[in-house]
Amino acid sequence: MAQVIDISPDIPDLHVDGRQIEQVLVNLFVNGIQAMGDQGTLTIKASYQASSDRVTIQISDTGPGIAGPDLPKIFDPFFTTKREGEGTGLGLAVSQRIIQAHRGHIGVTSHLRQGTTFTLTLPCGVEHEISAHGREKTPAMMLRQTRKHILLVDDERSLSDLIRDFLVHAGYEVDQAIDGVEGLAMLSSSVYDGLIMDIRMPRKDGLEVLAELQDTTPGIPTLVITGLATNEEIDQAKLYGVTRVLRKPFQLDDLLHAVREITKST
Repeated sequence: MAQVIDISPDIPDLHVDGRQIEQVLVNLFVNGIQAMGDQGTLTIKASYQASSDRVTIQISDTGPGIAGPDLPKIFDPFFTTKREGEGTGLGLAVSQRIIQAHRGHIGVTSHLRQGTTFTLTLPCGVEHEISAHGREKTPAMMLRQTRKHILLVDDERSLSDLIRDFLVHAGYEVDQAIDGVEGLAMLSSSVYDGLIMDIRMPRKDGLEVLAELQDTTPGIPTLVITGLATNEEIDQAKLYGVTRVLRKPFQLDDLLHAVREITKST
């Protein structure tokens, strides 16, 4: 695979959350590389437009491209053109949220058998709020409210990581557990404002965790996220005191609303 990098020398400093912008860029790089496989060219361009005081970044690949009907859905949560097991589809949705939080824009153009180009624009002259301690706040930090501590228990690691990143971006502190056994261990050693958990998991599933919590941590606000649970399992979870249930795929706005709802009284 070939790479072409063209970075304009006159790009000014950007007042951004560097970790989040790096996350967006890495996600786009990986998408392009996966689309092309071992062959093709990944092109990265960055330039500064003085008239609008904006930086434009373009990431292009020479992969198979995205079909026209799929293009408007490319930033929808859980939508993906990858094969099963290669991704959740949350990466671009989270990337879009991050760029929008920085008052920027992300767009995409694509042609079948020619490739795909993602274009990011970020403003350079964004005004910042100053905290009481004199620390400059980025636009992403300005979205954050009082930090709530959440435990996320899901065995699908890529999905768990993306939900964590989205919630951290929204101002939450998030710990992760890979299954019910690990989740119970963390619940016994830390205090959480809310629990987000799948039902179908190895070793110890969500219903088993909820049953044990009746004796150890009753009343912890709980959001169940599931794509495979039966109605009977959902009903059982509610009997154990589950506050909210979201079925996959769900919208990120719905996730954030549900998390805010379960933690509003903590």
